[in-house]
Amino acid sequence: MEKKKLGYIVIVAAILALGLAIVFTPGKSKHPIAPPTGLVATKPTVALLVKNDKKITQSNKSIEVSVVYPEFDNVPAFINTTFADFAKSEVDNFNSLHLEEIPTSAPADYFLTITYDVDQANTQYISIVFTTRLDTGGAHPNEYFR
Repeated sequence: MEKKKLGYIVIVAAILALGLAIVFTPGKSKHPIAPPTGLVATKPTVALLVKNDKKITQSNKSIEVSVVYPEFDNVPAFINTTFADFAKSEVDNFNSLHLEEIPTSAPADYFLTITYDVDQANTQYISIVFTTRLDTGGAHPNEYFR
């Protein structure tokens, strides 16, 4: 039994020594690891696309809606449609919530605010974070990101 344990320890030590030798060997590897075909990332161009702000606003005695979303020039139409559909669906959802639940004696106004930050926008990809703040009379406003 002792010989079997000693054998396992020797094998593990040899594997560790080989791994350390590979990691700490100076110079270029003789066998570089290539990324899989078709998954090689291309460096995006840095030219930013032209952006325009689109707004949806509503205001009356008990509600306030302030939604801002982007519209980009020279992009496929579905990109701008996706942003507009998101903003409009959030407003529609808010309107259906406050119409059902807002009491006439509500002490505070209900509100929906959507803003966005452009993380990256170039000819290769667009990355945007929408921040939604929503208050429909609960203990505190809700905030979420998309």
